[in-house]
Amino acid sequence: MGHIVLRLTGAPVDNAVCAEGDWYRALILEESVDYDFGFDLRPAYRVHGQWLTVDLTSSICNADHLLNGEMDDEGASGFFNYAHRLGGNNVGKFTATPVSD
Repeated sequence: MGHIVLRLTGAPVDNAVCAEGDWYRALILEESVDYDFGFDLRPAYRVHGQWLTVDLTSSICNADHLLNGEMDDEGASGFFNYAHRLGGNNVGKFTATPVSD
């Protein structure tokens, strides 16, 4: 499907985001995903335990394009899901690898 390079910042998202919990801004550095999101990509992320969740369309309430995965020393891997108020579907899988500046 392509790839997306994100910089995970330590800056909290503003109050306009509808998600609960501690969410932080992620910046898109590069993106070539062959998928019609239907919304502008404004990613946010949170780490909860050993789990990473990235909401690629965090500025849109109840239309979540989520990367949910387990982290380890090598990065993270998991599923790319689209969830909305009427249901959702599994889009695919993802892998994430940390890179240095």
